[in-house]
Amino acid sequence: MILPDKMDSFLDSQALQSSLRAALRQNSPYSAKKGKEANSARSRFRDCWKQLLRDRARAYRSEKSWGNYYRDVCQIQKKLCTAVPKKDRKYFKKEVRFSLAQKSFSLYLKYRWCHGKIKEPPFFPLDFVVLNKWRRIHPPKGKVLNRWTQITKDQFRLLHNPKEKNPARWELAFWNEWQRKNEE
Repeated sequence: MILPDKMDSFLDSQALQSSLRAALRQNSPYSAKKGKEANSARSRFRDCWKQLLRDRARAYRSEKSWGNYYRDVCQIQKKLCTAVPKKDRKYFKKEVRFSLAQKSFSLYLKYRWCHGKIKEPPFFPLDFVVLNKWRRIHPPKGKVLNRWTQITKDQFRLLHNPKEKNPARWELAFWNEWQRKNEE
């Protein structure tokens, strides 16, 4: 018999891997340099990143506001920017983008929420499809880029719509429906 804590550990590691992989797919902070040292530097960075996501997500066992969530994403970005030691900076681009922190943290929260480990997150992971649909339903009061990978902190704040009470539920339903239609 598999113990529940082993199952949770497995699901958590899969959620972290999937969250990082999705965030990195079109938004890599890595430079083009290759080799053993580059791989080691990136591995250390990913370990730090995973720990940041875990640490911040623990607070979501209780309900959090959009403001708490926004501050957490900003803090994750800030810490990721400083997580790379000087000797490893040659293996990275200049700065970790806000969108990388937002996508990875939001997706990790989504997985943990769907596994019943945390309360419903106050927002959702951005990608091209979701961003464009959300903007049509809730037009922002200002300019927001079409590419989720380029969104800044200030533009992201424009996406918040206090009238939408359950944005994470909206995104989950929309994403599942979109996936179903595109699998046919």
